[in-house]
Order: sequence, then structure tokens, then C-alpha cells
Amino acid sequence: MKNLFKRLSTFAGDYSGVCNAAHHMNCLTVLHGHGGCIGGVSTCDDFELDEHDMKIFFTKISEVDAVTGNDNKIIDMIVQAGKDIPCDFILLCGSPIPMLIGTDYRAWKRLIEKRIDLPVIALDTKGFDRYDKGEEALFHALIDTFTQDPKKKRNRVNVIGDTALNGWNSEMRESFRETLAQEYEEVLFWSKDVQMEEISSASEATLNIAVSVSAVSVVKKLYERYGTAYQIGMDSYGCVEKQVDDKQPRYRKNDSEKKILLVGEQVMMNALRSCLRKDFGVLNVSVATFFQLDKEIAEDGDHELYGEDDYERILAAEGEYDVIIGDPELRVFGGYHTFVDLPQIAVSGRVISDSIPNLYGKYGYEFLKKGLKQ
Repeated sequence: MKNLFKRLSTFAGDYSGVCNAAHHMNCLTVLHGHGGCIGGVSTCDDFELDEHDMKIFFTKISEVDAVTGNDNKIIDMIVQAGKDIPCDFILLCGSPIPMLIGTDYRAWKRLIEKRIDLPVIALDTKGFDRYDKGEEALFHALIDTFTQDPKKKRNRVNVIGDTALNGWNSEMRESFRETLAQEYEEVLFWSKDVQMEEISSASEATLNIAVSVSAVSVVKKLYERYGTAYQIGMDSYGCVEKQVDDKQPRYRKNDSEKKILLVGEQVMMNALRSCLRKDFGVLNVSVATFFQLDKEIAEDGDHELYGEDDYERILAAEGEYDVIIGDPELRVFGGYHTFVDLPQIAVSGRVISDSIPNLYGKYGYEFLKKGLKQ
């Protein structure tokens, strides 16, 4: 059966992406489903949940309610929860069963807003798309709902897409923040610093930086709507460490001749590829991802993978790689001389979240240097 996963675990779904990207915000997140979906969100797909008091409500509809579509009962529960729990807005997202019975979330939004003085964002997630689609949908909805025309431009930069599922952690944010703070008075990471007020004034920023593929279309929308300059990736801000002495290259000749495959989130892997080329002289580097691949920032030889079959096909066609860098679950497929572990929560869950490295600046360089020495 095509794309049947026999060795990999299930990837984080679109509703996990929504919950992950919103977990720090002062909102009531409502995940609508029959049962079980909340387990993946709270125990597998976000290692940063423990850092915030997330307000999440799971409807856990019964079989009778699912079959009969007893929406009024569920809407009553959501309205009451919105009254009992202090929040700035209500965020609705769905799962597979509501999709099968055709739940009308736009109607829910209208009914809830009539009964409670809170804005409602409704996202028709289904659980079949992957996490980055959910993140992207949430980012667009936040802008469409809250962002206002700028009163004035400020010396501010928005960093969008810095979620745990994309490989970001607190250490990496602070390392990047130190660099950006040298140029900007305000540095806002959308998965750490922003609430509804900051989203409302997003148009006043000088620059938006998309640090994951889920944010690429978002920074382009902000450019088209408000004229805000944007950048994709971190390369312009020294994600690779500068040469101390240009006459003394810091890479070995045999490193430059290696064939390397990077498997992970596209924007992050592009940053590692840039580092491999600039600091290690490796030219033959390709990127593969099980998630979105934006063609505008891809190179010839990059791969969008839809399942295990595609990954196995690449390994068979390309022959053995000198180095593969990716989630440890990919080790079982072989196809490498050296494998460097780079855990991705969206693939293997948060059980190995303690192993997620800081990949910004000198830390990314040290990670690659250690991996190539294996």
C-alpha cells in the first residue's frame, strides 16, 4: 500500500501545529473531536507545553453526538468555558471525526460570537494534513483577524515560525535574539513573545523573518498588504560563524568532497546547508523533507517526501551518502556511512526533546563540526 508507514511513527498533524503555535498565547484553544486527539498534542508533539499554562478544551464528543451532530450542546460548553476562563480570544480547530460529519466551523464562529464578547478564530483542521499546514493556517488567521493598518513604523522585527515542531527551543531563540537586538529595538518571536496586542501591531515592524516554511507565505502576505520587508531564513544574520583567518580554512579537504543529505524542516535545513558550504566547503548537499517544500527556496536535487516509499526511493537512486543528518528514526533505512542525529519532534515525538540542539550561529557550526568528525 502506497505511503503506508511501516517503520516511522505518525507525524504531528495539522491540529497539533495549531495548538503548538498558539500554546503561549492567552487564548482558549478548543480541539473538537471524538477522543484521543488531545493525547498526541499534550504528550507527543510539543516539548514546550510545560513552560506555559496552556488553556485547552477538548470537546470529546460521544458517539451519539457525533452521529446526530448535536452542535448546540457543544457550543453551550464552549461559551461557558469562554466565560469561566479569562482569555483574549477563542481558537477552534477540528479533528478527523468532525470532518467526516461535516462540522460547519464558520457557523460555530458566528453563533459563539453572538453569545460572548470575544473574537473567535475557526480553523477547519482535519488531522490528515501535517503540522506545518496547521501552523500556516493559524498565522494567516491571526493576521486576517487582528492585524491593523500601521499607525507608524517602528524599529521592530518579527520572527515567525519559531515553533518547537520546527526545531526551535529557548536557547536558540535567545541566541538569535542577541544578534537581532544589535540592530532592532524590538525583537518579537511569534512563538514566545506575542499576544493579541503584538499581532494587532504586526504591520508596524521594519522586517519580518520567516524561520520555517510555514511562515513563508505569511511574510509575503504582510509585504503585499503593508509593504513590510521580509527575509526567509537566518543567513543574513550570521547563522554561520565567520572565518577567523580567511587564509586558514577551517575545514578538511575530505570534508569538502562528501555527499550529504539533510532531512528535516526546509528553512532550517537550508541554513545548515549554507553553513556546510561556507564553513566546511561541502558543495554536494541536498535537502529532503516530509513536510512542505517551497520551490522558490529549493535547489535542484531537493526532495519533497510524502512517505517512507519516497525516502527509500531516494536512497536507492542516489546510492550511499557519506553523511545523513536527520531524525534518529531514519537510521533504520540505511543508505549512509555516517548518521548524525537531529531530532525533529514532528517525526519522533518529544521523548528525545532533550537532544534538540541549538543550531544558531556558532552552536550550529559546532554541531556540524562534531557530526562530520564521526
